[in-house]
Amino acid sequence: MTAPGARVPLYEYALRLHRPNPDGLLREVVLPPEPDRGQRYRRDLAEVRLRGARTAAVLDQRLGRPLSPASLRLLDSALAQVPVPRHRDPAVRDLSRRHPPALLRTVGRWLVRHGTGREAVAAGLALLAGTAVESDVPLILTVGLLGSPFGRLPADALERLPNAAATPALGRLAERTTGTARTHCVHALNRLADPRAHYPWWQGPHPLADPQAVHWLRRRAADHGDSNGYFAAETLVAADVERAIADPHADSEVVDQTGRLLRATTDCAGTGATLARLDNARELLTHYADHVGRLAPTADRCRSVLALAGHLADPRGEAAALDRPPGGRAALLTQLAALLREPGWPARLAELTAWPTGNLAGWSLLAARRTGLLPDGPGPRARRRR
Repeated sequence: MTAPGARVPLYEYALRLHRPNPDGLLREVVLPPEPDRGQRYRRDLAEVRLRGARTAAVLDQRLGRPLSPASLRLLDSALAQVPVPRHRDPAVRDLSRRHPPALLRTVGRWLVRHGTGREAVAAGLALLAGTAVESDVPLILTVGLLGSPFGRLPADALERLPNAAATPALGRLAERTTGTARTHCVHALNRLADPRAHYPWWQGPHPLADPQAVHWLRRRAADHGDSNGYFAAETLVAADVERAIADPHADSEVVDQTGRLLRATTDCAGTGATLARLDNARELLTHYADHVGRLAPTADRCRSVLALAGHLADPRGEAAALDRPPGGRAALLTQLAALLREPGWPARLAELTAWPTGNLAGWSLLAARRTGLLPDGPGPRARRRR
């Protein structure tokens, strides 16, 4: 499906893509190009704080006059010339001091519903981030499916609804997006699950503010993408995953989700907190190793076990900090490596080392050799010298 035309609202475009696949990711998303945005970004890089002020000035000028379809269309065109922030900006938020919430909500809805460019829709979402009500959820969800062009604004707008509406809406948007758009939703759910947490670390027991958010995070937070490291350690703390995985009757969804979160923390330096930063890392690893051993081997479970075993097998890496008490790291490594040799698991390992796309095959070979499951040898792309 081609990109929308010059006057086609992005909401209509998202709705058109949504209808054929109402429960999955949007396919073939092609938004209209904005060739001048990069130039504006470079020009305004030294004036980042002014972007919100410029957006607020454009909105303020229109909000101070009577609204009409013609004036709102002019606002749509005017916002196309302004680099609208993709987060809740103080200048835009201060509009609520000068204008009634109902007016801000009306303009925000119109921009999200009828805006023909990224900037206008982003401005509408920024207005709804402080004024949205539960009936706005379908509108926000629909444009939010377009993903990264709107940054964290859809998640911000949904997060500020009452928990009974915010949690299921954020979970649904997270399950239907990927990359940064999904990451913002998970961060929002972490805040709902544990409002008292201050990251990177807030230690000690804490109340679970929203049980719905906790339930979702323990089972759905990490997907099969590459962005889990941004929130993995945060989720392990916010959702108190140790409590769930310590349950001897933990279900397979909790076990698999714990494995994905733990493996994301082994390779997320520079994006999020690593496994070594968790005070309860040893307990999480121990409970996970005990649970996963009773489940049937799958490629995803094998990937998690292999990642954790490879991490523990590197004595020069951060895994050295996990050796509390002394010898504990070696015992965990032995347990995980032994599991990978159990019937059925080598076939899943072979599946990973022969993965046809991405760099999963090369990573699996390196991790398997580090763990002692495979002999040392050339990489999958190595060429023999003649």
